[in-house]
This record gives sequence, C-alpha cells and structure tokens, in this order.
Amino acid sequence: MKHLLNIFSVLTLATTSVSATLSKDFRDGEQQLSSRASTVDLSTIELQTGDINLFKIKDKFDDEKLVTRTILMGLLPYNKGNDTELKSIIASVNRNFDNWIVDLPELPVIEQVVTDASMTLLYVGSDYEFENYLTIDNLLLSNHSLTEKQDLKTVIQKTSFDNLKTISEAIIIDEIIKQNTEYGVTKADFKILEMSYSYTLVTATEESNYKGNVIITYDNIFTGLGEMESKVVRSDSYATPQKDKDEKTVTVDVNLGREVFLKKYSKMSYLVTGHNWDSAGETWYLDSSKGQNVVYKDLSLISNDNNQLFNRQYHNVNQTKTWAELQTKWADNYQLEIKLFVNTWASASAINGYWARVEAQVKISDIHFF
Repeated sequence: MKHLLNIFSVLTLATTSVSATLSKDFRDGEQQLSSRASTVDLSTIELQTGDINLFKIKDKFDDEKLVTRTILMGLLPYNKGNDTELKSIIASVNRNFDNWIVDLPELPVIEQVVTDASMTLLYVGSDYEFENYLTIDNLLLSNHSLTEKQDLKTVIQKTSFDNLKTISEAIIIDEIIKQNTEYGVTKADFKILEMSYSYTLVTATEESNYKGNVIITYDNIFTGLGEMESKVVRSDSYATPQKDKDEKTVTVDVNLGREVFLKKYSKMSYLVTGHNWDSAGETWYLDSSKGQNVVYKDLSLISNDNNQLFNRQYHNVNQTKTWAELQTKWADNYQLEIKLFVNTWASASAINGYWARVEAQVKISDIHFF
C-alpha cells in the first residue's frame, strides 16, 4: 500500500511539472505573438517631407546619431496628425542608436546650399519593435542662419579704385579695407572669387554676417610706374677711341600672370625727352610728343620688342656716334622689364689736333599700357 502511494505521489509531481512548463510556454508564445502583432512595418510608413535647416548642428555633421535625430524631428511639422510611428522611431533612435543602420544623405556643408537627397533607416534590434526598412525621399536639407544677412555692398560701398601701380590679391584686399573702413568692413567679411586687370569679384564669406557679391573696378593700372633717365653719357677722344654707356630698367610686377595681363594689354606708349650733341654739330633736343629728333613707335607687350630712338653719326677725320634704344622684355611670366640703353662713341685721328666729343641724355616718362 505504501509503495502505491509513493508511485501516485511521483505521478502527481510529474503531472504538475509538465502542466507548469506548458503553461509557461503558452504564456511566452502568447507574449511573442502579441509583440509581433505590435511590430511597426517600416516599409509601409509614408512621410511628408520639406525643408529641414541643419544650421544649428553644422559643426557636428560627423555625429550620425545627432544628424539622424535632427532630420527625423525636422519632419514632425510636415506630418502633424500622422506622426505616431515617426515619434516611435525618434524615441528608438534616441534610446538605442545601435539598433539602427542609417544611410545618411549628402549634407549641406556649404552655407546657403540646399541638397535634395534621400535617407534610409534599417532596424536591426533583437526585439520586434520594428521590421523592414524606411526610405525617406525628397529630403530638402539646408544650412542657413536664421538671422537675415545684409548685402555685402552695405560695407563695401567704394568700389572704384584709380591709379594702382599694379594689382594682386593682397593689394586689392588692403585697398578695399582702406577705402571702406568707415563702413565697418573687415578682412574676414569677404574673399576674392575672380581677378583680372579689368575688375575683381569679391563674395561674402560663409562665416560673415553678409551675403552676395561686389565687383571692384579700377582704371589706370600701372600708372606711376616711374620714369627712366640716363646719366649724361659722354665720350671724349683725342687720339684713341672712347665709349660710354648707361642702362636703366623699370621692372613691372605682373602678379596675375602674363596670360591674364595680355587679355587687356598689348602695347606700350611712352614719352621720350632729352638731348644729344657732338663737337661737329649742334645740340639736338628730343621730344617724341612733337616728333622732334626721335623715331617713335608703340612697343609690343605680346612678345619682346625694341625701338631705336635715334642714331646720330658724324664721319670725317674725327668720328662720333650716339644712339639709344628702348626695349620691352618678359623676364618670366610674372615680370615685364622696360629697358633703356644710351650709348656714345668718339674717335679722333692722331694726325688731327682736334678733340672728338659726343654726349647724350635720355628720359623715358608717361609709360602707359593699352
């Protein structure tokens, strides 16, 4: 009898244990079915899109979680009344970003630029909160300050500069600031986009409080290049030939390069004055503006060029010669040289008791490129 009671007890315990296990499995299965029933199918979500300004996080574009959350929250105003699932996604992204693989769109790194792109979110969490993936098309992402920027021309009002000897980025920037100091412009407010020997285009920098472009013009560039005047070049001969010479050079800095320079300039004009003299004749006064004792021509800037200004010679028992030449020569792509050469030569015969004397002095001024 006791043995039968023991068997009955074992059977009772076994039946109770199986019943408890089946009950637990049933509850777990019921919870799993319930979880699956509440799973959000991302592929069925349709969202309205619009302009989303990322200016506030423009310096944190490398933070993918922040960018994702900002874009999703930026969609809320466009989906009022249909934002339950979107709010659930935002909450999940904020709670555990590791449960998501996000293919972010191209971000508007440059201010005032708008990108039109798409973003995809794939849920990889182990629970059943979401399934499939969500693609958001036609995202308009911008990066602009909410503070309205003023036109750059409000602080760069003087835009015409005259009588610049030459131009370069540094020269133009300094001149803009110098001429517009009273309006409050600073070097950080603008940068140069394009330069030529006719104009410079400057634009507002992204970091400044300004927008837009300003064109800077200038006339009479390369005025004030200076002038060249030789010494008094003189040769005095009694028995043996004598000679003398002088050379002057004006070097022009062509900071934008020869190619840009030649788009505007091709020739050079100038004024020649001075004198030459020899002991056998009278003094010749030089003035190219009057065609007086000077052979004149405009010099080419396209290639190296030269002009013999005069060549005066006397031939008898004694002999004298004086001549001068003006040259244009490219030293390299960024330097143009204007050279003046003045020469004298004299020779007196040993059988002649007279000196052979000659001299010349030349001045080049009013140099203009055109």
